Amino acid sequence: MDTNSHEFEGPLADEVYAIVGAAFEVSNQLGCGLLEKPYENALTVEFKLREIPFTQQPRFKVHYKSVTVGEYIPDLVAFKKVVVDIKTINQIGNNERAQMLNYQKSPASKLASFLTSSIKNSNGNDLFSNHS
Repeated sequence: MDTNSHEFEGPLADEVYAIVGAAFEVSNQLGCGLLEKPYENALTVEFKLREIPFTQQPRFKVHYKSVTVGEYIPDLVAFKKVVVDIKTINQIGNNERAQMLNYQKSPASKLASFLTSSIKNSNGNDLFSNHS
């Protein structure tokens, strides 16, 4: 097994690999059970340590027929093109998938990624599943 190769070979593979590595470090250090904001803030610390460029909670206008009707605010945008949205839920559902598709429409996003925690209870059963 080549531990230097990326399992993800799609667009922005190097960027995704760096982001997921930072997210795993945060997860390993903080564990599970916190709300989303501490994980988001810890990820910004880890991004700085790894020199991953990012913006936290950038605002994107939502337009309808040339009229601004609102805005959406992802948690982080890394490398000026990867939306990173932290979730502390047990499963990615249709609402989260729809949100990710909307983030992909953003001019700043070429790829949307959700990061969730993964832990097991004392019986070895999944309490939370990993998705990205």
